[in-house]
Amino acid sequence: MIGATDRAVESRVRGSHDGRRKAQASAPVVSAWMLRSFEWYVRRYLRTHFDRVLLDRGGSEPSRLIGERPLVVYLNHASWWDPLIGLIIARTQFPQRQHFAPIDAKALEQFRFFSRLGFFGVEQQTRAGAAQFWSVSTAVLQSHNAALWITPQAAFADPRVRPVLLAPGLARLASRLDGVTILPMAIEYPFWNERLPVALARFGEPLLSDTMISSDEWQIRLSSALEETQDELAKFAVSRDFTRGTPVIRGRRRVSVFYDVWRRVLGRSANVPLVDERGSE
Repeated sequence: MIGATDRAVESRVRGSHDGRRKAQASAPVVSAWMLRSFEWYVRRYLRTHFDRVLLDRGGSEPSRLIGERPLVVYLNHASWWDPLIGLIIARTQFPQRQHFAPIDAKALEQFRFFSRLGFFGVEQQTRAGAAQFWSVSTAVLQSHNAALWITPQAAFADPRVRPVLLAPGLARLASRLDGVTILPMAIEYPFWNERLPVALARFGEPLLSDTMISSDEWQIRLSSALEETQDELAKFAVSRDFTRGTPVIRGRRRVSVFYDVWRRVLGRSANVPLVDERGSE
């Protein structure tokens, strides 16, 4: 989402002419009632399409970060579902914060109400878009209560792809702002025991932005931190252990009589207890 940002663009943003443009940039104005309504809709939508959404208990504890300093959450871009899952995790794990996210400017033109939910438009792969991302993100992060959500892979990528490659915009942001918590989040969508998939998420260890560290070094640190978080989440996915995750969304339970009878027959023939879709006998 954030696109590539070259140094020439950033120097102009910091210059007098673009400095005036930056001063005029501001965080999107969020409509509280529209956000609550959209969250209600998203929760119902996710319950229909997922068996559950689980947050890995083995990851970093989000509550430690609430109210401390501005926050940037960056995550891998596994699927179309990422923004919706991210919205619910943002609202449940960081309820005191105001959340913002960049979005393709063309998409925002089609769905203008997104601007009232905290999204701001960025032109993809252009210098103007890079300057817009920089100026609005900087304005957002002036508030200690703000959280900026970013998918720096830009394009969809399988969660097992290595190395994890990120566009440079986030690294340059981290090297030019002090005192911002940067939190990696991994996400993926495996199929476990039921017809519908589960959505899994995990927070990695937080980093603190520092202008004494170069953007090149930040690029390495950010990629490595996200890759490590994805590797740990993969262990959760392979384990199929429901008890390891904190439920964020529970899907609508569907009972198939014929399927349960078939499982009981197989279970008894193999002397294995029947385990229902919630992971209990």
